[in-house]
Amino acid sequence: MLRIVTLNLNYYVDKHGPWETRKKLIIDQLQKTDPHIVAFQAVAKDAKLYDGKDQAFQICEELSGFQSHYFQEAQTTSEGLQQGSAIISKFHMLDKSFQNLSLLQGFDDTNKRALLKATFKRPNGTFNFYNAHFSWVHEQATKNVEEALQFMQKDNAPSLLAGDLNTLSDSTAFVPFKQAGMIDAWQQANGDKEGFTFESDKPSIRIDYFWISSELAKELNKVEIISHPQNSNARLSDHLGLMLELNVKV
Repeated sequence: MLRIVTLNLNYYVDKHGPWETRKKLIIDQLQKTDPHIVAFQAVAKDAKLYDGKDQAFQICEELSGFQSHYFQEAQTTSEGLQQGSAIISKFHMLDKSFQNLSLLQGFDDTNKRALLKATFKRPNGTFNFYNAHFSWVHEQATKNVEEALQFMQKDNAPSLLAGDLNTLSDSTAFVPFKQAGMIDAWQQANGDKEGFTFESDKPSIRIDYFWISSELAKELNKVEIISHPQNSNARLSDHLGLMLELNVKV
C-alpha cells in the first residue's frame, strides 16, 4: 500500500504549541502512520534557527527511511524568514519542479504561493505528485486552481494533488478540477462524512484535500484524518493532517 500524508505546518507560530513540542507530535504521528510521501505547506526556513534547516528537513531527518527532501520558497519576509512548501519521501524523486502562482491585486491575501511537483515511480510507470497551498480569497483561489491545472496538464501521467486549498468543497473554484476529471479523494472514500481539518482545536471546515486523477482513483483504498493525541495539550498545527492510501505495490 502506498500512503501519502499532507499537513500545513503553520510555520513557527506557537498558537497551538511551541514548535519543538509540535515537531515531536508530528514525528510521532508520522511514525505511527508510516507514510511513503509527505506534503507540507506553510513551511518556514530561518537562517538563525536550527542551523538554517527548514521545518520539513528537521522532520525528515528524524524519520527512518526518508531519503528525499524538497523545499521551495514562495516568499521571504522583511525579517528574512523564508516561507514555502516541501515534500519529503522514502522514494527517490525522479524529477522535481515548481510553478509560482500569480497574485491578484486588491485582495486581503497578499501571500505569494508556489505549486510543487515531484515525479515518482509506480508499478506501471510514473505518477506526478503536486503539493498545493492556495488562497482563502475566492477570486485568488479560483486563479490558483486554474493555474495549477494548466501546470498539471503539461504531463499526461497519473496525478495526485495534495494540500491546504483554503476552500470549501462546494466552492465553484473547484469546477475546473472536476471538469478535468479530477476526483475529491475524501469524498470518494468517505461519502458525506465531514472531514473537518481546520481549526485543529475545534475543527469545523474541510479545507485540506487530495485531488486525484481517474487512474489513481481506481486504486484508492482510504483517506483518514491525522490528529494529535486526545490527552495532548498541544496540536500538530492549526490544521489537522490527512492520510491517503492507494492499493499500489511499493
